[in-house]
Amino acid sequence: MAAALRRVERNLKEQDIVEEAVLTLATPDEDALTFEGGTPSAIVE
Repeated sequence: MAAALRRVERNLKEQDIVEEAVLTLATPDEDALTFEGGTPSAIVE
């Protein structure tokens, strides 16, 4: 799912009418993020 969202994000960014696109999910080889107290921090699983 994360890899698919990255492709969608990349495609959106290529559009002239889109200034910024950010879709985030950790890929299996990346650390996940959690939000504790409103501050993101990495979690190693």
